[in-house]
Amino acid sequence: MAFDQKVTRHARNLPSSSMAGASAPDDLAADRRVVALAHSKQDEAIDTIERLGLSDYDVIDVVVRKTLINELNAHLPDVVVIDDSLADFDAARVCRDIRQSLQSRVLVLAPDERVADENWTVRVIEAGADGVVPKSMSTALLRTHLLALMRLAPERQRPANTVVIGDIHVDVDGFSVFIAGRLVRFPKLQYDLLLALAQRPNKVVSFDRLLSEVWNLEPASTNPRRVRVAVSLLRKLLGEGMRRPRLETVQRIGYRLVVPS
Repeated sequence: MAFDQKVTRHARNLPSSSMAGASAPDDLAADRRVVALAHSKQDEAIDTIERLGLSDYDVIDVVVRKTLINELNAHLPDVVVIDDSLADFDAARVCRDIRQSLQSRVLVLAPDERVADENWTVRVIEAGADGVVPKSMSTALLRTHLLALMRLAPERQRPANTVVIGDIHVDVDGFSVFIAGRLVRFPKLQYDLLLALAQRPNKVVSFDRLLSEVWNLEPASTNPRRVRVAVSLLRKLLGEGMRRPRLETVQRIGYRLVVPS
């Protein structure tokens, strides 16, 4: 499939989605519903994201690309909204790929003239869409369509072996890190360091423990600067955000990943 894609998470009232994990915040419970908005990479779709956003569910912003299905599988959305406003990808093919790979319900959002084209609408629904609605539809009615499709979606299941802290999701089996819904490439050292801290949210992890677990070294034989440099690079990778955990230095003891309140 020749589609391009990136993912951006939007926090409450464009909130962060739920996955399993040790000591995850209560509002990241695995039963929160998730809506994925799939749109052209030429369209930032900010207005549409705001129209979709409700505190009842989480919204993931997904740009259509060849890794689309892999990214959607990482978040298991209950409903995928395909925004075909620019008509620069094959919406029917996207519907077919989603239907073959996920249990998500599919809603296609398109310009009024496309929806009025009976042949186009039939082709998209036959390919796997559960519904096709015009872009001019009111926000209230669009959200009602979403809630109706959620009733048809299967119950959400807690993904195995995933650590969640704030808007950071660490897929342990997949060796992947999603920050605010976006897949971020981590060097192995920073990945191991993040995992060691994320598995103990809000707790101080000592220098000695980090050296033992992450570097497999004896503390007495290692220059502490090695840890400080690695932590500095990890901070840059994590960045900042409303739901982003804060990597805190505890002087002469170690580090702590603080969950946002």
